Amino acid sequence: SEKKPTDKTEFADPLAKDRITVDPTEGNPYLVVVNAKRAADGSYKPTLSEIFDTGYYMEEGVTPYYEEMYTAAKKDGIILTPYSGYRSYERQRNNYINLTKQYMSQYKLSEEEAAKKAATVILPPGTSEHNLGLAMDICNTRDDFAYTKEYKWS
Repeated sequence: SEKKPTDKTEFADPLAKDRITVDPTEGNPYLVVVNAKRAADGSYKPTLSEIFDTGYYMEEGVTPYYEEMYTAAKKDGIILTPYSGYRSYERQRNNYINLTKQYMSQYKLSEEEAAKKAATVILPPGTSEHNLGLAMDICNTRDDFAYTKEYKWS
């Protein structure tokens, strides 16, 4: 389901001309901020490690913390199913472009309008913590996740 923006929601502007390019290799890569105004370019490649045997990866320094949280939740009878961890810049770009094209076709939007709508669901490449290997989406198969014990635990 799509995110529902609020007055305070700031989505990445896919056409931002004032965006700053950040280099996660300068300083501490765990303290890098990427967002609508600060994007990492496609050259950054984190050192990845797999989360248990799930086929999902995170930056190797973050992986033990996710696994610790997962294990703690499991002890409480909660399963925090990993859904999407590290995404390469190229994968993020392709997902974003594909959704933009889908919105152009589905809603008969201009490329600019479709890109802005797509940015409310899939962030443009370089603007997501997934591109740094620092984020993991957690899900379940229910549409009402906000009302589940998994959501309340997290």
